[in-house]
Amino acid sequence: MPMKQETLEALNLLKTNLDNDHRVVLLKEKEKIMSADLKANELSIKMKLASSKYDDDLNHFGFDSPFAVKSRQELHQIKLELDTLDVVKDYMNAFKEVRKLYEQIDEILFSSFKEKRKCK
Repeated sequence: MPMKQETLEALNLLKTNLDNDHRVVLLKEKEKIMSADLKANELSIKMKLASSKYDDDLNHFGFDSPFAVKSRQELHQIKLELDTLDVVKDYMNAFKEVRKLYEQIDEILFSSFKEKRKCK
């Protein structure tokens, strides 16, 4: 079934407004700054490698094995170091605001379609 023209226009307007929303614009700026930061890139690569190593150790040796424990601790340390960088903090703060915006839009558009669960 073809999309009605007015629905298509409304979606295009929503996209345009989102692209120009100050929170989304700020997030894009913070992402550029973070992407250009050498220390953030270095730690991000280290974290991906550590995550892969932890995943391998977890799959091969189990959660409580000395190998998995050590690689989990290493991953945790790298993530902590990454998360303490100012460029990452700035990005994450901007991301939180955009996530709130998207959650509000989701609630407005789709709340009537979501199944209301009741406790039994």
